[in-house]
Amino acid sequence: PRTKLYHTDAGQYLQNSNERYDVIIIDLPDPQEGGPASLLYTQDFYRLLRQRLNPNGVLTIQSEACAQGNTSIFTAINKTLSSVFQQVFPYKALIPSFATEWGFNMASLGPNPLELSSEQIDIRLTNRDCNNLRFYDGQTHQGLFTLPKNIRKALEQEPRVITDYNPIVPN
Repeated sequence: PRTKLYHTDAGQYLQNSNERYDVIIIDLPDPQEGGPASLLYTQDFYRLLRQRLNPNGVLTIQSEACAQGNTSIFTAINKTLSSVFQQVFPYKALIPSFATEWGFNMASLGPNPLELSSEQIDIRLTNRDCNNLRFYDGQTHQGLFTLPKNIRKALEQEPRVITDYNPIVPN
């Protein structure tokens, strides 16, 4: 199969598996201290994920709110991923059900999403018979990775790397 979906303890699964992946998509619950997902936002977990990616593999993870004055978890996740991966690309999108912009981070062992033009994205979508998407196209792709100055500054100034012994604590 081209896609495998797992509903299990991610850390335990990855520690006990030797499988490797081209793409890993992670949508976790909030990283509340002591919560069920708190250890899945750490440098150690990201190292484990990196080991499970194939060459040129990519990982994307939801990274909490990314709105004016509410970026502290988003920036800490980005900083932590950047301590493990050479290429990390923060992006955001409006999530209507959350009534705010939500942050995401893509970590890559190869592809750089910023190198793709709007036209290249549109051609790829057409070739894959994805012309009827409601949200995503080449122009949207460019906009996703265009962060406002205040968020770029917050990313640059973020000092925290999340570890098992230094968990993220939401405000």
